[in-house]
Amino acid sequence: MPLAYYSVSADRDFWAEHWGGHSTKELLDTARTSPLTELISRALPRDGTVLEAGCGLGQYVVLLRERGWRAAGVDWAVDALRTCRRLAQVPLAAMKLESLAIRDASLTAYVSLGVVEHDEAGPDGILAEAARVLKPGGRLVVCAWLEGEGVRSWEVRHLLLPICREGRLPSMGSRADYEHLASEAGFRLTDYQDISREVRRTWSICLARLVKSLISDSGIRRLALSQATQSRDFMLSLPRLILALRTGAMRYGIFQWEAA
Repeated sequence: MPLAYYSVSADRDFWAEHWGGHSTKELLDTARTSPLTELISRALPRDGTVLEAGCGLGQYVVLLRERGWRAAGVDWAVDALRTCRRLAQVPLAAMKLESLAIRDASLTAYVSLGVVEHDEAGPDGILAEAARVLKPGGRLVVCAWLEGEGVRSWEVRHLLLPICREGRLPSMGSRADYEHLASEAGFRLTDYQDISREVRRTWSICLARLVKSLISDSGIRRLALSQATQSRDFMLSLPRLILALRTGAMRYGIFQWEAA
């Protein structure tokens, strides 16, 4: 879900139907079945303090704490944090990711799940700030939507540019872009995994749920037609996302870096 939509109550209500609902159990169940959960758990050191930057509704902070980490979350979407506090009692704070109110070299690990590409500060500012707050040897795990290699002009025009516009992404970098920026910030790449195939199924499920809801649920139809629902145009991106992932124009990658 585009992160800006967390700040609009009508949009949260609309997308809750397609992203696991508002209850703690539903959110956690969705997170537990995500391929990200095991991948992130394996990437993190077994002890220390973990920050999830752009924690949204906080389900991954809850899971990390359940698995033994001292985890906390920060997000710039204040309404999302309020919702998260109602769902689970976990340490949260409202902060901009490019200017964290956190001491230098105080974190063991920093996790960001599909957030960096949504922030207007851009990945360079966020990666530099992550380098500041991580201890030497600290772990940085970033999951990001990426532009694929060898993208054709029609894919840029009809897939990537509309996806960025409808999903409120200021930009979409490539794997090479992220690796260069992270290196400039002082990180050493230790692993990269492309899980585009695994996450592609998520969008197909979302599209199927959306179509079913529009047919059967008058409340969802009202939200979809309401001008207060800013994410109406994001519905158009669901077929685009599926096609872009199938053609390779768009990828989903998990980077693991180590701080200098």
